Amino acid sequence: MMANALVLRDKGTSGVEGHFADEAESLLTGLILYVAFMEEPERRNLLTVRELITQAPEGWTDLLRKMSKLVQADG
Repeated sequence: MMANALVLRDKGTSGVEGHFADEAESLLTGLILYVAFMEEPERRNLLTVRELITQAPEGWTDLLRKMSKLVQADG
């Protein structure tokens, strides 16, 4: 629900634009869940999600690798 509120969609978005909006929402949902389950309580917020999204490519690759191995959400 939070991810849905963060992804802006134009009325009538469909096709390729709709696909990318859907994928952005899925990505945000995964990152929000990761932060909720894996971060320390004081870091369980949207600022941490933003930090993860905007990190360097090397960090992004490591994060995706970690997320794929989590048992909390079946990878």
